[in-house]
Amino acid sequence: MSDQERIKVGQHIQEVEGLRPGAVRRTVLRGAQLAGLDQYLARAPLKSVRVSGELRDDGGHFTGDHICGTIRISARRVQGEDYGIPFRWGEVATVATSATTPEQAMQRTFVHELGHCLLYRLMEQEGREAVKALIKPVFREAVDMSRTVSERAEENWHEYFCETFSASVYHHRELTSRDPVGYRMVQQARALLEVDHGDS
Repeated sequence: MSDQERIKVGQHIQEVEGLRPGAVRRTVLRGAQLAGLDQYLARAPLKSVRVSGELRDDGGHFTGDHICGTIRISARRVQGEDYGIPFRWGEVATVATSATTPEQAMQRTFVHELGHCLLYRLMEQEGREAVKALIKPVFREAVDMSRTVSERAEENWHEYFCETFSASVYHHRELTSRDPVGYRMVQQARALLEVDHGDS
């Protein structure tokens, strides 16, 4: 990958903590490019990406979150739990768990959290109720028709959007055939944010 293609700290992301320059950092940050967000993030950069050994809350270990433009990612990945699980539509815990390496799982978590970032920005732009009216009916239909990509996607409309966004990157063909309404929802959100998937 050339320097022109790379997601750059200082341009697309204001700062990165916990990921030294090198192959792992390139793998994780390349998720933004795979998601077609390079030009969008050049216009509206992330505040920061922070990677730590482990993220925990009252529910235990978790792999990532998004808070006000900051994405946190856990480097702790357990094979057979956080990655390395064969992909079966609707049966995996998350899209990230079907990655084959810890680094790829971190990348997929990054893309999922970018989905939260896009959703947050969309709500700022269009209003929470308008975005909810766009996504919640699609979420309900997908759950009722057993079309969600993962168990996480069944939790609520926010997680449905982010997992469907991740599926649009990593399981595009399956998404367009198994949840075409969800695919169109992601495309509509991209259009509202002026995110052309052709960015990458």
